[in-house]
Amino acid sequence: MIRFFRSPQPAALIVVPVIVLILWGQRFTDLPLAPAEAGGPLWGLLVSMLGGLPGFLRFLLAVGTLSLSAIYFNLMVNRHEVLYKNSYLPSLFYALLASASVELLQFHPLHLVNLVLLRVLDKTFELYKSERPVRGLFDGGFLSGLCGLLYPPAGLLVLLILLGILLLRPFNFRELLIHLVGLVLPYFFFSVLAFWNGHLLDSWIRLWKPFRDPAWVPGILPEEAHQVLAAVAGLLLLLALWKLRANYYKNTIRTRTYQQIMLLIALTGAGSLLFTGSIGWMQLLLFLLPAALLLAYYFVAAKRRMWFFETMLWVLMAVVVWNHL
Repeated sequence: MIRFFRSPQPAALIVVPVIVLILWGQRFTDLPLAPAEAGGPLWGLLVSMLGGLPGFLRFLLAVGTLSLSAIYFNLMVNRHEVLYKNSYLPSLFYALLASASVELLQFHPLHLVNLVLLRVLDKTFELYKSERPVRGLFDGGFLSGLCGLLYPPAGLLVLLILLGILLLRPFNFRELLIHLVGLVLPYFFFSVLAFWNGHLLDSWIRLWKPFRDPAWVPGILPEEAHQVLAAVAGLLLLLALWKLRANYYKNTIRTRTYQQIMLLIALTGAGSLLFTGSIGWMQLLLFLLPAALLLAYYFVAAKRRMWFFETMLWVLMAVVVWNHL
């Protein structure tokens, strides 16, 4: 299995949507849609449009979004050489972690946020030694603003992008201003529309609501299967962090910078949790990108004792399946 996804054969990307279909298949006719209160105003608009769709159409939309995100994530990682060796493991772990438990099988604004965030990261990584960064800076800011309108706590990702820009380029006030203009524009359009409809104050209060009154599901590890999943995934992530630390200075400066940005996503996700009163399954999607990248790095770096890595991968997949029974 590991050799298949570590090979340069793009056929591995075809397997990822199949895995997603199998893991999400039990929700084919009744896939739940996260309520409007679970996200921002842009998500509320989408809920009003999608709420009347049959369950199987919502299922296809969610599976398509997740599969597209996994494939795009992998292509972006390979194109920018975020890992020291190209493989198709990032898409595999993205799909597995996003489908790790039956509680995650719902169409949630964070699925769209992660897809938009991938585009933001792609634009940000392109800034490295770019001679024409203006468009990338503006687009990255604008897309970051859309993330905040989809899921307000994700608006904290603007801090991540700003840090990423400072890591990738020398400080330039003009470039920073261009990025901030792009960031503010979605909120400006949102405010104009809210004012036009006479709901400006109420709309901004609702925009803040997911920070203080989130639609989470409390009690994240109530069952034995959940606890085993947390233990296996947690162990693999700790081993991956240790491996990353050991090999950190063997990577190029560009690769190290990209990895720093990905780790900052995890810190930003953790920071957003400080604004909420409880933790639920869907919040784990905030850590999906860095977690999938860490696991991919760990298995890409495997050179000896392949039987151990193969066993751990099969154990992880078995525990994921157990959480769907």
